[in-house]
Amino acid sequence: REEVVAEYVRQNTVADIRYLRLPYSSISDSAVAVTDSEIRSFYRANEGLYEREASFDFSFVSFPVTPTADDTARAFDEVRLLMGTFAEAEDDSAFLADVQSAIPFNSAFIPAEDVREEYSAVNTLAVGETSDVITIGGQPFVFKKTAQQGGEIQFGILTFPVVADPLTTVDVISEQAEDFLFYAAEDGFEEEAERLGLQVQTSFTTKGAQFAAGIGQSVQIPTVLESLKEGDLSEVIELDGQFVVIRMDRINDAGARPLDEVRSQIQNRLLIRKKGELAAGRLAGLLRDGAPGATLEELAALSDDVDAGGASNIRMDATVVTGLGREPLVVGAVSELAQGERSGVIEGASAAYVVEVDSKTAIDPAQ
Repeated sequence: REEVVAEYVRQNTVADIRYLRLPYSSISDSAVAVTDSEIRSFYRANEGLYEREASFDFSFVSFPVTPTADDTARAFDEVRLLMGTFAEAEDDSAFLADVQSAIPFNSAFIPAEDVREEYSAVNTLAVGETSDVITIGGQPFVFKKTAQQGGEIQFGILTFPVVADPLTTVDVISEQAEDFLFYAAEDGFEEEAERLGLQVQTSFTTKGAQFAAGIGQSVQIPTVLESLKEGDLSEVIELDGQFVVIRMDRINDAGARPLDEVRSQIQNRLLIRKKGELAAGRLAGLLRDGAPGATLEELAALSDDVDAGGASNIRMDATVVTGLGREPLVVGAVSELAQGERSGVIEGASAAYVVEVDSKTAIDPAQ
């Protein structure tokens, strides 16, 4: 109960503050230095921050399964062959269902002015009349106005998607992928890709994940990757809309990432920490050297790098302060201050601060 009440109070306590701020960005990198020894010491003490799951780095070549001109012509021919039957059909819903039109019949009446622009040809038809074959987005469409009530119309659509033929187009692309695999194993993965003008893409995924960047969702990929050793080529993998051939580049075991991989992250982290210490020292100097009773604005005027400002309606359960960004330590300090109190120096996420509470309104749980 006490924890619930305390959280309720935090959520419903707001404060207005004024602050001094010295951004870390105002301190040049040359003003602080991070040694290799400090980087290594931080890494040894914080390896847990850089734990990773087992993962794979791999390269792949993709062979997209795209319809050919013959596939497109076939879809248009199928629609043309059915145009006459569509025009004579008495039950349009059953007809479109039987021929498996890509758009099922909709019996709703639609105001003529609300018909989609690409379907506007239906507005020119008489009831029972069908249109010619119309190309929309590379796909064949035939429209039939089936009924009309005042300014509202009902119509059916006969259309088939243009897809790659499984017995010709798909087989040809599959054979291209198989040929690539054969020569890549003989002459080299990059070399064969370059010879064919194919792009070698790189990807990364964690062990067991069914998604890989550049490939997308696939239940096959985890099994394939786990079967490969570094340098191995996969068999040709048939995925939704493409064939791929994978080369395993690197297998990353679970555990802490090597220091070389995270060195720049640690260096940046230590740079910010050192800038924070330096900024906090400068603000402490202002507080120490300023006139007794000086306002925050008067203190800010003593340094070009320090600015004064304010923020309103800060909730005590928040982590973000308007105008300052994510600064949970600032909110934490404010939650401990009474109205009119001033904090010491706070080393925040992006700047050092001194805050003063202008007003604070806390809810009374008893009410």
